[in-house]
Amino acid sequence: MRHWKANVDQADFVIDSLSTGTARERVWRLLHHLARHQPGGAFVAPSRADMGALLGLTTETASRTMAAFAREGVLTERRGLMYLTAGRGHADAA
Repeated sequence: MRHWKANVDQADFVIDSLSTGTARERVWRLLHHLARHQPGGAFVAPSRADMGALLGLTTETASRTMAAFAREGVLTERRGLMYLTAGRGHADAA
């Protein structure tokens, strides 16, 4: 039963969070979701093409959005892992 609930919860997340809002909001929600489920918040981001397909964006839009987050200091990369900058909330980034 728990397995089914987990699947339903995941589907709700995808429908509610990754399918609505601006490109910037959708990318932020995906990154936040990936970071919060990893120890220390370090995560491997999907390819820009995969991110675009998952979020209903073009590869170019996903790439530009990731680059904007990096320029703004919201997203950093160290040793192949991505990190969302501590203390920055959804309202700051999205």
